[in-house]
Amino acid sequence: MKSRSRIYLTMAIVASIGLACATPTFPIFSQDALNTAVAQTMSADATKNAPPPTSTSQPTPTWTPTLTPEPPTATSAATETPTPTPTVSFTPTETITPVVPLPKISVSVNTNCRSGPDKAFAIEGSLMVDEIAEVYGIDPTRTYWYIRNPDPGAEFCWISGKHTTIIGSVSRLPVVYPPSTPTSTPTSTPTSNFGIAFNGVIACGSWWVNLNFKNTGQIAFKSMKMEIEDTYTAKKLSKISDGFTHDECASSNTNDELKPGDILTVSAPPFAHNIKGRKMIAVVTVCSEFKLEGICVTKTITFKS
Repeated sequence: MKSRSRIYLTMAIVASIGLACATPTFPIFSQDALNTAVAQTMSADATKNAPPPTSTSQPTPTWTPTLTPEPPTATSAATETPTPTPTVSFTPTETITPVVPLPKISVSVNTNCRSGPDKAFAIEGSLMVDEIAEVYGIDPTRTYWYIRNPDPGAEFCWISGKHTTIIGSVSRLPVVYPPSTPTSTPTSTPTSNFGIAFNGVIACGSWWVNLNFKNTGQIAFKSMKMEIEDTYTAKKLSKISDGFTHDECASSNTNDELKPGDILTVSAPPFAHNIKGRKMIAVVTVCSEFKLEGICVTKTITFKS
């Protein structure tokens, strides 16, 4: 009978250990859980080459059941003490580990990186055409990638897969559940506005107008479209750009953003003929995101060049 009990005990211990090993290798988890896992992995990489501790390891204790039989008496038969049943316990040791090596991502157009997988989330950075970032996960809809932020600030951010190219395998990337979509309120919506003013004509083999842009709102602008007309000849020119460029005869300067309160000089496209003294009309649109996306504002100015 005791031999049979020991067999059952052994089978129970083996079954418990088997359950501990059955945890999926790549679970679905939250954005915070992935961030914690990445931090733990980076900490482990930083200390894996440290010298081993000098303390003497302790031997693993073993449990030995003790049978304490009750001595027989002259008037009663001996009583056998039942074999105690050991308590089997275990502590799960599995940790969430990001896929190694990590796949990389690049973009064909400059793309904003946000705090969540939706345009309703705040912009945390931008992945430019010539940059590459590491990919740590994908959202449940498989339309946004969770990447290491290429810009200072938040360590990670979400980028749309619309204009992206993946380098490496993503078959084992975890699905990351992001925070809830933020709910905007009318009182918290930032204002967006700007002003424009004529700032002279430049002549260097061709002729172009410079305009002053002033951001009078609360959000930054990142792209623009300008259409300008010489009303005397009815000649119209236009240009679209990410950033704001000021051209001089021998040099040019580009600012990536028109931030709240900033005043930037921006050059119109050049005319092949002399436009000095002409009545000009300029229609300017500025937008809060690259490629004329996001919040856009349009202004028209009429002036004599």
